[in-house]
Amino acid sequence: MHKNVKGQSTFEYIILLAAVIVLLLVFLSPAGPFKRTVEGTLNGSVDSIGIILQNTTFPR
Repeated sequence: MHKNVKGQSTFEYIILLAAVIVLLLVFLSPAGPFKRTVEGTLNGSVDSIGIILQNTTFPR
C-alpha cells in the first residue's frame, strides 16, 4: 500500500493557497479590520497635527 504523496501534497498547497486568499480578502476588504485600524491611526495623527497647528502662531 503506497500513498500518493505528490497528490496529497498538491491538494494541501491548494487548500493553503485558498486560505491565504480568503484571509487577504477579509483583511483588505473595504470594511476589513486592517483598513479600519489604518484609518483610525491616520485620523488620530491628523487630528493631533490640527490641534498643534491651532495652538501655534506664525509670524506675519
